This record gives sequence, C-alpha cells and structure tokens, in this order.
Amino acid sequence: EWSSNGRILASGSDDFCVMLWDPFRKRCLRSITTKHSGNIFSVKFLPRHNDALIATAAADRSIYVFDVNHPNDTILSCACHVGRVKRLATAPDSPFVFWSAGEEGSVLQLDTREQHRCNTEGNGVRLVNLDTHVNTHTEAKCLAINPRRTELLAVGANDPYARIYDRRMLHLVSSLVGGGNNPFVNG
Repeated sequence: EWSSNGRILASGSDDFCVMLWDPFRKRCLRSITTKHSGNIFSVKFLPRHNDALIATAAADRSIYVFDVNHPNDTILSCACHVGRVKRLATAPDSPFVFWSAGEEGSVLQLDTREQHRCNTEGNGVRLVNLDTHVNTHTEAKCLAINPRRTELLAVGANDPYARIYDRRMLHLVSSLVGGGNNPFVNG
C-alpha cells in the first residue's frame, strides 16, 4: 500500500511484520512487529492521518489499527471474522472508517472512533453477509471502495461475480456468528 503522498510503501507478510519502505532510495525505513499470528494479507494507510495510522488484516482472523510512531499502542483490535481476513478498503473522505472482507463471506465496517467489542450483541459492524443471499460457501476475497463515489462498495468472492453495493442502503448488524435473522439487510 502506498502512502497518500506516494513516498512510502507499506508491506505485510508471512513473518507478521509490516515494513515501511522508501522504494526510491531502495531502503527499509522501519520494520514493525504486529500482534498477528498469521500471514498478513492486507495493509492500508487510513486517509487523512498524515500516513501515521495503518490497518492490517491477516490469516489469524484479526484486524489491527496502530500508529506507526507508537506501534505497541493498538487503536483498534478486531477478531469478529471467523475466516481469514483477506482485504481491507478505505475511502478518501472517511478518515476513521474502513472495511474488511473475510473468507466466511462477511464484510465488516469498522470505525476507529468507536470502542469495539467483538462478538457482542449489538456491536453493529457486519455490513454484508454473502452467506445469506449467495450460499453458505461464498468467501469474500477482495474489496474496493469507489474513490469518487465512496458510497459504492465492490466485493469479489470465490465465484465469477463482482457485487456492487450502495452502502447507504445497508444496515450494520451484530458480528455474532448467526446473529440476527438477516445479516444482509436492505434499508
């Protein structure tokens, strides 16, 4: 993931570390050991935070947000996914909100301004659940927010389709597995 100013490249890998690179000088600026215990699949700079806040998602079903200047201080910790977390997405006009796609078929919407408690009734983070309207084996594999129309969310899965959702037409529901009668709700 490139920083907003295009000068720093962040990468995550199988060693559970995030590396910050200056690719133009061909050097590593910093290696940050994360709290992950599985391969890091996605790294995102959160917009409008001077490239200091980074979100990571991994095979251990966890998401972390931390400040690169204080990496031991976790801003957000989430283990609501029950499958590997494959992708994160951000929107340029939403500096505190970001989205995650998990292999259990869920897309979560997380807000760093809110206290997050995983798997509690009413935590209201599940935005899309592919299990309820596709089938029980649909895995969310990729995720993108339209940078010009940030209400539009594209989700790729382990089938031949890309699904586009208007976030304004969706409700957030509990992340509890099986929580609620219809985790994908049109507004």
